[in-house]
Amino acid sequence: MIFDSILNIYTTTPINQIPENERGVRYIELTAEQVERYNNWVSNIGGSIPNTWVLTGEGVDYNTILTEKQLREAKSSKLSELQANYQSKLNEGYSYGGFTFNLDENTKGNIGDWISLNTISGGTITDYYITDSSNNQRQFTAQQFAEFGVGFGSVYATLKSTFSNKRNAINNSTTLEELNEVSITFN
Repeated sequence: MIFDSILNIYTTTPINQIPENERGVRYIELTAEQVERYNNWVSNIGGSIPNTWVLTGEGVDYNTILTEKQLREAKSSKLSELQANYQSKLNEGYSYGGFTFNLDENTKGNIGDWISLNTISGGTITDYYITDSSNNQRQFTAQQFAEFGVGFGSVYATLKSTFSNKRNAINNSTTLEELNEVSITFN
């Protein structure tokens, strides 16, 4: 359970303004079953603690307990930051031969198209063209194209895999501590 006991105040006087020796008189202590139901309600439904209730426990500060709704909101925020960092990393592109190429599905598709075309033509293609991020076509020899394709594919696949793993870790977090352990940066 989150709380050891819950006292339902039947007075509107804040607890810190009631002398300690009078507190027992002004509160009704809930049963263990009621405390458990309340804890489940707060945890599962994201309920709020009424301002006329006092929650007690072994050093538990109920203001630091994360409800499901708060955890979902924290995850959503972290996922947005992760997506922005991922997009920023994609925008850096892939550099080869002194030029930068878009790190995206379009470039990946163009590489695949050239490979398919070369296969269909029986390996007769000697010059390959890929558009760089400045929108200029760059010419590659077969050897350069092979190096470029392998390097691009490796960087792109690693980045996508890292993003996917981080996204899954965020979505699978069950506590704020687990969520905070997930790094949203890309190296």
